[in-house]
Amino acid sequence: MQQWLFLSLLKVCSWLPITVARKFGRLVSTFLWRFNSRNRLVTEANLQYCYPTLSLGEQQELARKSYIGAGEGIAEMGSVWLNPVSQILAMVESCL
Repeated sequence: MQQWLFLSLLKVCSWLPITVARKFGRLVSTFLWRFNSRNRLVTEANLQYCYPTLSLGEQQELARKSYIGAGEGIAEMGSVWLNPVSQILAMVESCL
């Protein structure tokens, strides 16, 4: 069920402009953040180990931003994985 939902969301995101897909990813991950999912708990635990000098509030804020950033990235994957190469290359603004 989760795999089907994930693939369906990727497909929907592939139809959206990339900026809208990112906003959608932020929205979904902000909603999911409110639940103590396993991914959220792992993110928080990892940040406690990596940044022990940060206060608990700073760690939680960093974890929240990381979680939401991951949601944006996942939403972008729909466009990159499921659209034709020509459409993806049209989105490229510059290469270093």
